[in-house]
Amino acid sequence: MNGHRESLSSLATRRVALWERWHHAVFADATILDAVPQGVTLVLLPEHDPELAESEMAKGMAAVRSGKNVYFRHLIEADLPSSSIESSPPPQQLRRTVFNADGSVEAQQALGPDGAWHALTEVAASAGG
Repeated sequence: MNGHRESLSSLATRRVALWERWHHAVFADATILDAVPQGVTLVLLPEHDPELAESEMAKGMAAVRSGKNVYFRHLIEADLPSSSIESSPPPQQLRRTVFNADGSVEAQQALGPDGAWHALTEVAASAGG
């Protein structure tokens, strides 16, 4: 069971690193998004990580079965900018930044043990108490 949990953690870390590299590529050349139809669920399929590609394909197919429009994007990772997360230790906690339409930061959140996103101050308070 512990090995399965470590595998999921590794998969999640690789997924975050892949998306971070995708975002770096988009920031470097926003025309990359021209090929992605609006209103779809974007699924990234990394060329050199079959385990992650299979997991992402399964998630994408589940979204298709639930009625969502899904766009699968095959990525050649060598063509993507490198990511700082690859050289960092695995995150102890998943975090996300929520942006407003004007690009300003609305909130910084962390995934709590309950599986819900919480403001970082809420997470720190619950961890300390």
